[in-house]
Amino acid sequence: MDKELCCYLVTKDVLSQEYPFLEAIYSMLPICNKMIILDGYSKDGSFEILKTISSKNKKISLYQAEWIGKTFGEKILYASKLARKKCNGQYIFQFQANEIIHKDNTNLLESLPEIFPKYQTFSLPYMQFLREIPFTGEHRVRLHKNLEFIGPVGDAWTSGIEKKDLKNLILKDVFRSPKNIVFNAFIVLLFNLSLSIFSLSIITSCVFLLSLVILNEFLILFLFVSIILSSINFIISI
Repeated sequence: MDKELCCYLVTKDVLSQEYPFLEAIYSMLPICNKMIILDGYSKDGSFEILKTISSKNKKISLYQAEWIGKTFGEKILYASKLARKKCNGQYIFQFQANEIIHKDNTNLLESLPEIFPKYQTFSLPYMQFLREIPFTGEHRVRLHKNLEFIGPVGDAWTSGIEKKDLKNLILKDVFRSPKNIVFNAFIVLLFNLSLSIFSLSIITSCVFLLSLVILNEFLILFLFVSIILSSINFIISI
């Protein structure tokens, strides 16, 4: 891969829980230019093992931090966000201590940013095994461009965009040019005017603009309801 890729992993007592964390790390090293490992002050010898392998591989940077949160999901998300912030490079790969990249897929993963340079995220096939039997299959966003608004979400089971960041992105796109606001308002106003319900069209257009400003789900719902009511009134008037 010509573009630099940084991988990150969080660990806590993975040795006593029999996670294949070493296999996971070694499967990712051929792909990564740099690897961030953040340990949650393990007490089972996990950190000592990680310290040993990081001392022998310059790609690995090892850190420790407390996992803060009420639930396990909140804690692992908090730790994953900390590790994510330490990543640099053009692309980032999120992986966990029980996830192993098959060696036959290494070249493909390295080539994805070159094949699809405009893509910001890559949803990759993800399979879970019970011993040697595959019992679930899905897709998870693991590889993505190093954009500040993309990171671990939920309980860090995948990467994505948080709701607040998504709203900001939409607002940024909507207000990128005054023409966008005027055009959107004009379309709604024109639609209602065509139904000869001027007063309702004014209200609808104002609500539409307001919903764009604060992205309130209730106001957006009101917008669609008002359009439906306008259509009903038009049909009745005919």
